[in-house]
Amino acid sequence: MARDAKFYRGRALGAGAIGLASLMVVYYGGLLGPMGKQIFLEVVGRVLAAWAIFAGVNSTSDLISSERREGTLELLFLTPLRPLEILLGKYAAANLVSLVGIAGGFPILAMVMNQAGVAMGQLLHVALGLAIALLVSSGLGLLGSS
Repeated sequence: MARDAKFYRGRALGAGAIGLASLMVVYYGGLLGPMGKQIFLEVVGRVLAAWAIFAGVNSTSDLISSERREGTLELLFLTPLRPLEILLGKYAAANLVSLVGIAGGFPILAMVMNQAGVAMGQLLHVALGLAIALLVSSGLGLLGSS
């Protein structure tokens, strides 16, 4: 799965988008002014929010149904774990990958904060909103999977 070509393309595309956004912040940082930096924070925050929503649903939409299809769900229930522990473990593992992906966008937001015009509190609000969006969307994907 990790050696699949689509993952390499996705990583390259993500790295290119982060690099382009970083160059935009550095190049246009002095030209934007405080209001432009605030708008840039909103745009990057909304792009990351859309990514969090789609990544959450995508990562959990097939958790339970794939186990049922492969016939391994019954084997999981034979372990001494309770069903809630199995579900939370699968949920945490799926969300960890998405949280790492979202954390990759924070250096861009920190660069906007570093260029002055965006407070640390605003950056933390965006981070909290992204985490909540990811958890809610992955919960909806898990609901659809069961």
